[in-house]
Amino acid sequence: MAKDNSSKLDQAQKKPATKKEEYFTSMKNYVVDTLISGLKILIWFIIALIIIYTCKVVQANVLPTDVNCYPYTKEVHNPTPIQTNIFTNLPFSNPRKSMKMSFEPENTSINDLIKSYIDYEENPESTPLGNYFNSLQKSLLSKNYSYYNFVLSALNTLPEFLLVIIGPYIGFFILMIGIILNTFYFTWYWFSNLSWLFKKNANIEIKEDGSIDYGNKPPKWVNYQWNVKETGQKDINKSEWGSIVFAYIKSFGFVMLFSMIFPFLWMYPLYLNISCIISFFGYSMKLENKDASFTDLFKYFFRYNKLIIMAVFSYYVIFNASTHLGTTQAVFAALTIFLIYYLKIIEMFVPVGGEDSRTTPLASDKQAKKVPCEKGKPQTEGSASTKGAGPMPSGPSVAPGPNPAPGPTTSTQETRETSNIPSPPEAVPPQMPQSGGIKVNKKIKQVGGNLINELKKFNKKYAQFLL
Repeated sequence: MAKDNSSKLDQAQKKPATKKEEYFTSMKNYVVDTLISGLKILIWFIIALIIIYTCKVVQANVLPTDVNCYPYTKEVHNPTPIQTNIFTNLPFSNPRKSMKMSFEPENTSINDLIKSYIDYEENPESTPLGNYFNSLQKSLLSKNYSYYNFVLSALNTLPEFLLVIIGPYIGFFILMIGIILNTFYFTWYWFSNLSWLFKKNANIEIKEDGSIDYGNKPPKWVNYQWNVKETGQKDINKSEWGSIVFAYIKSFGFVMLFSMIFPFLWMYPLYLNISCIISFFGYSMKLENKDASFTDLFKYFFRYNKLIIMAVFSYYVIFNASTHLGTTQAVFAALTIFLIYYLKIIEMFVPVGGEDSRTTPLASDKQAKKVPCEKGKPQTEGSASTKGAGPMPSGPSVAPGPNPAPGPTTSTQETRETSNIPSPPEAVPPQMPQSGGIKVNKKIKQVGGNLINELKKFNKKYAQFLL
């Protein structure tokens, strides 16, 4: 009660604000809100530019969506080189103009990440547990690129000025759908790939002293069996029931682990989707047949869309003036903006003139064609002929599930005849695709390599029991 009386007394003793103080307070709020609005507009249009850019990458059809092609296998089928339209003038303009954009099919950061999975597949020292995580990550990666290839290809058919205005709304919706789909696929592959825990490498040999001889052959994965008939000086029956029981225990552990991480499951798909979008920026591009960067795109975007940007900013200038300063000041702000545009006082209000670098006619909006690779076709050593595409080992395909597997090699074919179950891939633990350049990629491979080394130690220590 005493505190209430004290606060009321303090308020009564305060001097009433003068009109001058009220005006300066209103002016300060007006300036702050207008600057905040300008920052929001800037972020909005940068997101719109990213949406437009990703649509052009998808139209060039350079994303690694086919798990039977390079970099998942050695077979290289590059898309037909095309030019795409960007910074197109308005639909009612005559003549229609645009800048022409093209992409190189090679993306070092993406290809190196995927090839690290393939390399682990063919590593004689790879383990079933490592291949479990490897198959999970590679399957999610290919599904993600397929999803964005499909959705953004459809989005690319919309007029560009619509993507400038409402693109961020559409992009947010696409991202949310991607997270939901990734959550479903993650759940599916988490359980469908558990078959890896019931496999062993038939090409390794455990010596009498407990050491493991991996040899030089690629791994040959076969299922554990209750009775195994081995041919030597005499036929014997050797049961692998211990390994099978231990595999069931590990499977149960993975089920329990999934139940613990389920409330936080959305975080991994969110990270995966954002990483996938960032990787789009790893492609080399050209504008009007000249090498370009995203900085160049930023410059041209604001040159050719400045009237739309300034129209939106002018609306907030007038709206904030009406909110904080009154109707008279809002009308004065509107008249001022009209005179600036009519008299061409500020360059941002002046339409593009002689500096227009756009050309005519417009290029086609259809996606570049790419010949699909044959599923199950044996790969040859000399088939990887593209720029930066060196010899690449191939190995077991992705585990059974919604994601189609890369074409098996000859060794994989023999494995499937023995195991009767499709052999999944390798195991670099769930490291996400990062496209921040070579430094980020080296860090990914370093972290993955450390975990692989730990898996190797585990395998050697418990080889006699597991195998």
